[in-house]
Amino acid sequence: MDDFQAIAISHAGIVDDSSGKVVFNGSLPFLKDFSYQDYLVRFNRPVNLINDGQAAALAEARKGGLIGVNKGASLTIGTGVALGIIVNGQIYQGAHGVAGEVSFILPSYQAEPLVRQAGAFTFIRPANELLGNSDLEDARPVFKAIKEGNTRLDQMLTDYLKVIVNLIYNLHVILDIERLTIGGGISNEPMVLDRIRDLYQEVYTHHPSFVFKDEIFQPVEIQSCQFKSEANLIGAYYHQIDQLTC
Repeated sequence: MDDFQAIAISHAGIVDDSSGKVVFNGSLPFLKDFSYQDYLVRFNRPVNLINDGQAAALAEARKGGLIGVNKGASLTIGTGVALGIIVNGQIYQGAHGVAGEVSFILPSYQAEPLVRQAGAFTFIRPANELLGNSDLEDARPVFKAIKEGNTRLDQMLTDYLKVIVNLIYNLHVILDIERLTIGGGISNEPMVLDRIRDLYQEVYTHHPSFVFKDEIFQPVEIQSCQFKSEANLIGAYYHQIDQLTC
């Protein structure tokens, strides 16, 4: 195994690339302070860590749906929600490397963080419970039932995606992005992206706060993440290349 120069890792949660450590991972709390740099020291190669949402955006900016976009973002919907922000064609990580951690957004002053509403399983699990399925995390039977005309599940999907659209609206107002790509397992279902676009357009067209929308900004372009579930791996590769060449 001497034919590689470095090890690139895309990781959920907050990571410290300089130390090679996991700072925080809400879904996998046992990884707090885990050092990939120490664990992989036997390979005698540089170890590079990047947040998975940031990695996905970097992949889209280099070879995917954000090519040529000056200011854009990539939203990954999974157990939580992760955002990668592109500014001047480069990933924006913030002062402490945590830019884009939208899971921690507070919908209101004392509300639970957004992850409790926007993670895909907040829809998938109760939907499977309603269907009486034993595997609560399998999205396939849920979307199959919706396509077969289950109106209750269809409304549950709409209510869930309104949370995502509300986030997109707020991100666009704050960041003034040109384009947003959406990834994560649930985004593989075409009806999800179609519904998000429809709901966003509805907000843009009819919400009272957009009375001056024509003078302020145009609606954000929403696309599917070109690299789907592999975007974070491809982004980790490009982030590692950047470190080797700088």
